[in-house]
Amino acid sequence: MTFYESLDITLIENELICFVGAGGKTTSLFILAKELKACKIRVLVTTTTAIYSPDENHCDQVILRAESSDVMKKRSDPCICVLGREVTAENKLLGVDRELSIQRR
Repeated sequence: MTFYESLDITLIENELICFVGAGGKTTSLFILAKELKACKIRVLVTTTTAIYSPDENHCDQVILRAESSDVMKKRSDPCICVLGREVTAENKLLGVDRELSIQRR
């Protein structure tokens, strides 16, 4: 059984999935993202806090807030895109701000 099957995620609907808790969130979300990409799904990953900026082993594209408009609409390929506000000097990708999430509703 795959991770997405154990979470009862359907592949035909747009789903919003949140990981909450201490330890293992980033690892789990990228395992899930890779499984969904393998099923020909476009995946958008983001954070409300900060994660280490992912490399090419974890995602196809990192999208910063300033360039975020319509990037996912332009991609039709199965992909993993990670959205954040900025990358810090410590190589942390900061989460999107509340204003961006309100604009997208």
